[in-house]
Amino acid sequence: MLDVKQTEALQAMALTGSLTRAAELLDITPLSLCRILAEVEEEIGHPVLQPYGRTIRLTRVALLFAQKIKPSFDPDSLSPC
Repeated sequence: MLDVKQTEALQAMALTGSLTRAAELLDITPLSLCRILAEVEEEIGHPVLQPYGRTIRLTRVALLFAQKIKPSFDPDSLSPC
């Protein structure tokens, strides 16, 4: 099961679509965010990031997993960056 830090990392990535901006939002370095997301990938057994044009976004599996952990997380209400 994901911890709060990992769930927040998924949410920040969904909101920003950018490792740099998500890391700034969480007040951590992009390298730290990458490590957290690698932990998430290991935990759920699936990739969590996918390229999307010049940005990256969460995979469908990662979005569903984040929603399952925190039901108030609604990826459809997020505006792409």
